[in-house]
Amino acid sequence: MGRLNIRKNLVATIESYIASDSSRNYPLVVVGDTDGKTSNLTQISRDAIQSGRVIFLGSISDAELHWLYRNCRMFVFLSLGEGFGLPPAEALLLSDAPLLVSDIPVFRETLGSHARFVNPTDRNAVSSAIDSLVAEARPEVPTNSRSKMSWHGREEYVWTGVAQRIRKSICQHEYSSKHGLTTWSDESRGGLQ
Repeated sequence: MGRLNIRKNLVATIESYIASDSSRNYPLVVVGDTDGKTSNLTQISRDAIQSGRVIFLGSISDAELHWLYRNCRMFVFLSLGEGFGLPPAEALLLSDAPLLVSDIPVFRETLGSHARFVNPTDRNAVSSAIDSLVAEARPEVPTNSRSKMSWHGREEYVWTGVAQRIRKSICQHEYSSKHGLTTWSDESRGGLQ
């Protein structure tokens, strides 16, 4: 999902998927604007695309994206770094499929117990996790129903909650600046000498 730049770890995702047993039964569907980035793909990845085991859809409409979320067997997002990581959050809210994501701090914070985490550069671990999640997921039993209920509406991800935290931070910073105080955020940037 999104722009398919190098930090999205597309080659490792494709090659890990191809190494999994699940790739024989389900295609890997890749969504996002490639902007010519597919030129970085390995021959293994190109062969997988040619054989139909990997399908590039490019940019798609919101309706098509929602359909994919609702009908996928699993959601895989092995980015090497994200600011927030909107696609996994969308998948959690719109899909009953299990989520396999990179073990990076932002996903630990935003997804908590609602995803399986894996080292995105360990292709054997990724392949094993894919096969494990496919084997565990039974199509007749939604896997994330309870997860969505506990995640949806968390104050820190609702616009009013975000706005209140931003306002509070600005007010604290202004107060600290006026009174010559060092705030925690100043300390984290090396403000205390």
